[in-house]
Amino acid sequence: MIKRRVLDLLPLLILTSGLVYTLIVTKFRVDNFDIQLWGGLTLTILSSLIFMTWKKAYNKVLGLTLILGTVNLIEFLPVTMTIGGGVSGHTIGLQLFSFVTLLIFSYINRRRINQIIGDIFKNKPMTEAEIAKQRENKIEGFKLKYKNKSIDELTRILNSDSFDKEAVEAANRLLTEKNTH
Repeated sequence: MIKRRVLDLLPLLILTSGLVYTLIVTKFRVDNFDIQLWGGLTLTILSSLIFMTWKKAYNKVLGLTLILGTVNLIEFLPVTMTIGGGVSGHTIGLQLFSFVTLLIFSYINRRRINQIIGDIFKNKPMTEAEIAKQRENKIEGFKLKYKNKSIDELTRILNSDSFDKEAVEAANRLLTEKNTH
């Protein structure tokens, strides 16, 4: 659990280190910031706050922040290095710092990204049995993940709004099992 949380934080820490570097280079004079740096700073702070308060939305906000940085709509460094090309004056560039961080973010969240892509390109809708089986598999996965948690930790999961329904159900089943033994 702690290892996963550290991995989730890694892209945010990389962005934060870029912004700290920016503040040092600009000698903490925010009047040297342009609108793109302000955007990067604002979205990084927002991602940090969301990580601490609303974990379900964290990856979406951070992913959007990284995509905006990659396509040069926001910046995290005072000097940007872009790669790209174009035709007849219309260039498309990728901001290298944001792009590399986006690649790290994508690798860390590859299972969820593959699931989303699979859902987009899936041709047939899932049957009720497939949905039930998928839900049961998620619950069993959470049960394996939570099997060593204490009764207090499982109760906290049950009473929290920030966990998936399947995670809450897994915690409920584990509590039932622990109370019957």
